[in-house]
Amino acid sequence: MNIKPVLPLFLLLMLGACNERGEMDTSSAPRGVEVPDHFLEYLNDQQGQVLSTTWSQAYYRAVDPDNIRTTLEDWKAANDFDSCDEQVHVIFRDAKDLGYGRNMQGCKHDDGRVAVFVNNYVVRVQPGDPSNYGPINVEAAIAEDPHHLQGTNAIEFTPIDPTDPDSDKVAKFFTFTPEGQLNLTADLDGRGAKPMPQPCLLCHGSTLPPWDSDTIINSATPWAEPYVEKALKSTKMNLLELESFDYSPYVAGYSRSEQEEALRQLNAFVLSTYEETATRALADPGHWWPDFAIEIARKRYADQPELLGQTYQDDSLPCGWRVDPSADADCIGSSDLPAAIRPEGVDVLYKRVVEPHCIACHSLRGSSAGQRQPDSDGGNAISFSNYEKFIGYSDLIVDYVYHRGVMPLSLRNYEKFWADRCEGAPALLATFLPEFDRYDDNACVIAPGLPVALPGADRPVRSPAVLDASASLFVSSYQWQVISTPAPAAITRFSDASAAAPTFYASHNGDYVLQLTVSNLRGSDSEELVLTVNSAMNPAPAELDFVTHVLPVLRDVAYPGRDTQCVQCHSSVAQLGGAYAGIPVVYNVDATVYQEVLQRIDLAEPENSILLRKPTRNQHGGGKIIDRDTVDGEALYQMLINWIRAGASCGTDPVICG
Repeated sequence: MNIKPVLPLFLLLMLGACNERGEMDTSSAPRGVEVPDHFLEYLNDQQGQVLSTTWSQAYYRAVDPDNIRTTLEDWKAANDFDSCDEQVHVIFRDAKDLGYGRNMQGCKHDDGRVAVFVNNYVVRVQPGDPSNYGPINVEAAIAEDPHHLQGTNAIEFTPIDPTDPDSDKVAKFFTFTPEGQLNLTADLDGRGAKPMPQPCLLCHGSTLPPWDSDTIINSATPWAEPYVEKALKSTKMNLLELESFDYSPYVAGYSRSEQEEALRQLNAFVLSTYEETATRALADPGHWWPDFAIEIARKRYADQPELLGQTYQDDSLPCGWRVDPSADADCIGSSDLPAAIRPEGVDVLYKRVVEPHCIACHSLRGSSAGQRQPDSDGGNAISFSNYEKFIGYSDLIVDYVYHRGVMPLSLRNYEKFWADRCEGAPALLATFLPEFDRYDDNACVIAPGLPVALPGADRPVRSPAVLDASASLFVSSYQWQVISTPAPAAITRFSDASAAAPTFYASHNGDYVLQLTVSNLRGSDSEELVLTVNSAMNPAPAELDFVTHVLPVLRDVAYPGRDTQCVQCHSSVAQLGGAYAGIPVVYNVDATVYQEVLQRIDLAEPENSILLRKPTRNQHGGGKIIDRDTVDGEALYQMLINWIRAGASCGTDPVICG
């Protein structure tokens, strides 16, 4: 008879001794303007359209249109947990992600359906205390102590169309309260309640479009509505990383070695979903490039295709992260063979930085159309399947990891990454980043939290011009000033020089060099901005619209500043010279093109828009399309910036603009 132990009070006294079992979170930085707080948030939320409970309602309508999964027990019944062909049960603490004690059960059917649910346990010492997420949580999970039950997450891999058992299977996510009721919001990391299941989808490869939620909620076939099919088909299950978990040394049956086979079986369940997804046609919405995730799974189990009877290999290393993979027999024929031997230490970089902090999420991203194999630039290769593809994003790595603090995306993972700024993961990663200079006086890497001035790109304007530095990072105060004017007699004025978004007035045409200085308690940062005032500018930024000015950039055969017609690749129809099957965005369909573009712009920080970042860098799947080193290329870039800054107006076309 298996009697679940009650979580004893003395375990609370053992918090200080838990370091013997792994890395214990015993401190966190004080919260405030100087501390990143973007965890589990969508980075381009389209003005709140994604992180909203309305979006959540539309999602649940799409994955459960008949409302037969509104409780945990109903969800189990819908997934036939009483008749699994294979069933497994494990308990551990997910030390890297949210720090929960996880009591997990998995079910697989011979028809390929997979379902996994996990009851999450948190022993709360006091509100806001990081030790809430410590190793003691695994004991609470084993005890199944209801006082510490945080709630339940459930994932199923089942047909997208509930009326057609032969339709493509997709991963569907559900969140339940401790009482077992479907939950539209949850506070997963002590940073406030967020709509669910969006934070889960972020790390499971999903696209999160700002769709028309009301239409989906009222649709008879919500899973087939525009953008819904793509969102559902792009979502995957995550592999279990056994070396990142804490296990119980106190309760028999719950050590790693005692659960090794059950954990292997769960990973085999996940691998089966990858392999089934990989058989979809490339043109299917949401198609992804699964090769790297499959390679990771198999190499962790000694390259066994079915993961049969193998022990998890903590030291496994993908071919794309070996210094000289051509010397390894298991890598011959791999698409990740480099043109030259890689720098020494790339294997260490993978094991100490990329695998523990990046791969769980990034291996689930990247389309087949964007791989451009073999290619040293990597194409649209955010899966990070090899060193070249990873380091090709070095500028964005510096920005997202060291400046913004938005990666790693989850709070526990972020804290682990930054646990040692001098010799740990941030320092090791920095040695591979070209011209990295973010060090303090002790030669330790500086953590995010310093102010970063972001006044926007240099651009042509009419006077008066509205400035906007609200995207600047970790700022408590702003100060604008004029550094130089085009003529000695030029008169300038700010509506409020200490505002984030003042209006700038200039009396003469020409180049005005402005300086923005931002500050917080840790210091200050300054950045210059060149505004080229042109009173005859035609059209003015406020007059730009999508139909008249942006759509020709995407479609015209010959457009100044752009090397290749965008719809040559971004098309739903294979054309001469041809569209790529499975490309994630198309610009040839009038009814959807404006929404496709809106999803790729950042109104809060236009320069961070995918619409601009993709075609101006080599890592774009089609290579660099807009070259800012040319006069025409820079003019085109500035026009797009001004259009976004002015609000990204569509125009008046009734088909395109709706």
